[in-house]
Amino acid sequence: MGKSGKHNTTGGNSGRNSGRNSSGKSGGPNRQREFQPKREGVFIDPFTDVGFKYLLGRPESRQVLIHFLNTLLSRLGIHITDIIYQNSEQIPGRIRDRRSLFDIYCITTNGEHIIVELQSQFQPFYVERGLFYSTIPLQRQSKRGNWNYNFSRVIVIHVLSDRMNPPMNISKNVISVAGVYLADSLQLLTDKLAVLFVEMYNYSKSLKDLETTEDLWLYLLKNMGKMKEVPACFQKPPFEQLFKQARIANMDFDDYEAYLAEKKREWDENAIRTGGIMHGMEKGMEKGVLQKLTEFVLRLDGMGYELDDIVNLTGAEVEQVKKILNESSGKN
Repeated sequence: MGKSGKHNTTGGNSGRNSGRNSSGKSGGPNRQREFQPKREGVFIDPFTDVGFKYLLGRPESRQVLIHFLNTLLSRLGIHITDIIYQNSEQIPGRIRDRRSLFDIYCITTNGEHIIVELQSQFQPFYVERGLFYSTIPLQRQSKRGNWNYNFSRVIVIHVLSDRMNPPMNISKNVISVAGVYLADSLQLLTDKLAVLFVEMYNYSKSLKDLETTEDLWLYLLKNMGKMKEVPACFQKPPFEQLFKQARIANMDFDDYEAYLAEKKREWDENAIRTGGIMHGMEKGMEKGVLQKLTEFVLRLDGMGYELDDIVNLTGAEVEQVKKILNESSGKN
């Protein structure tokens, strides 16, 4: 996922601190609830590592995940009847190799390997990282001895948050499909590798505009964390089950603690980003801050970012960014 702080979420009692009361008997969940603070929000925000895996990555969420995958993969002519969750942490073949941690990794009854990745922050070379991830389930299928390289299909789904700043801007569509094509004719060379990008910052439908199952899923991903009740259009399977699982009040104590910790990190990062570098400069920070801002602006400009994106990423004022760029142009 490209972010630190990955968490494993479980629906059972594993990992809980049992606690004991004065009689020596286990205090269990009652003791945990006694010290539990008031919970923030009604429904889990899917655009968190913990929340996304809690909603779609647990065995009890299997049917909901199948529905989500079938909605997206219908454009590839794929229909899933069942899946088997796989270990999301892939151990490298050599000790020096890099470990890969997927958000969700499953194999269908037809043998397709599916990886679902949630990305909330901008990351350079994200597409290239996605290609690297796709090679892991490919290599898992290799066989010793005589093998003809006829492996099962691998599908990687990247869900990019609408809160990504700046956005990745892979395409202007909400959902895009990439594959292995011949450059001159755009003929599909093989269907054994497919990559889907779900760019939520390109999705803008309101609740009254929802028409298709795909609309429901996209709206839900973008807005569930802000909802206070279940809209009428979601009061049907499998969304009823999903909203029930998504109630923060129903979360396991440890899962909620992990979820809250991640939300607090997000709030802190947003506060820093909103305050921006310029606020600190106005308070009399050293000239070194201005130098770092200048270097950052010029680096982003050199990577081809537009003015608005540079302003959003740095938190600086538009005029300040223009001044840095103009002064740099005058020196060249």
